[in-house]
Amino acid sequence: MSQSSQKSLEKNLRPKGNGWEARATASGKAYSAYAPTKAEAVERLEQKLSEALYPKPSEPDSPTFGWFWETAYIPSLEHRKPMRYQAISLKRHFYEISNKPLVEITRRDIQNLINTKASTLGWWTVKALHKILHSFFNLAEADELIPGNPARLVKLPRKPPMEQRILAPAELRILIGLAAKKGSPSIVPLVLTGLCGIGWEEIRGIEPTDFSRSGILNVRGTKTAYRHRKLPIPSKALGLIAHRTFPLLGSSNSSVIAALQRVAEGTGIAAPGRNVLRHTCSTMLQELGCPKEIRNLILGHSGRDMASHYSHSEMMRQKSEWLTSLVDAVLPEGWESSWESELKSLRAG
Repeated sequence: MSQSSQKSLEKNLRPKGNGWEARATASGKAYSAYAPTKAEAVERLEQKLSEALYPKPSEPDSPTFGWFWETAYIPSLEHRKPMRYQAISLKRHFYEISNKPLVEITRRDIQNLINTKASTLGWWTVKALHKILHSFFNLAEADELIPGNPARLVKLPRKPPMEQRILAPAELRILIGLAAKKGSPSIVPLVLTGLCGIGWEEIRGIEPTDFSRSGILNVRGTKTAYRHRKLPIPSKALGLIAHRTFPLLGSSNSSVIAALQRVAEGTGIAAPGRNVLRHTCSTMLQELGCPKEIRNLILGHSGRDMASHYSHSEMMRQKSEWLTSLVDAVLPEGWESSWESELKSLRAG
């Protein structure tokens, strides 16, 4: 009961005998409760009001999917907010079995439902449907309403291969130009990930002290020991991110993605996701003819044995040359005045 309603009940308290009586009127009916203390009297009255105003539906002889969903499953997710919202949003997909008794729902019914939805919904939505059904029937099994979970052995459809999208050099150039013009924080991932291949999580941990005076960035890797590496950032790229605040945005993935989406909005370019910029950098290095071992050293994919035949100075020289070539290919001389005409052509096309 809300705080305001509790205050109104306390106003209707009065001493009676050796205790207290709480009184209230709801829907034209008077209710009262007696207890030795004020708190107990209020609590008992609240319980009476709750039972009178919001009676629990009686359990049918053979509980249906829909009845158990509303009376037991959704309330059980009260403290698991994300899953509760997901379950409520997906409820419409279960209408085929909503009125069917729980004990009559078989594994074949669930498999047919999943197979039917797979033809119209995305793979991730179908996976979420299966997750919700598995959780639902686990609860029904725990309440001894069914002998076993029919969703336990249901098979999901084969996951389709992920399309590895990359940006064209002109698209990356346009996004960098827009971000620089708007002063968007998205300039940092566009430059450091798109042009230098630094990982998404690695960018967000960069501090100003990680840059040396000569432009060498000390990357503190997050996955493997060899991801800790030094990258010579080309001067043209350094100029674009000068005076930026680090760590980037303080740091949630959603805030970085939102900044990228705002820059890409209205350009006709799909906003780059978490790995698109890094895949773009890797692909452009490959197209420029960068050797695989140097490409792996730049991206932090390589083990130490792959670079054993390079001295430290040779590795730094090679990385510097290839990253400079990449930056010059994406941002040639005069790009600051040409990217806007490229954007107009893209919009017109």
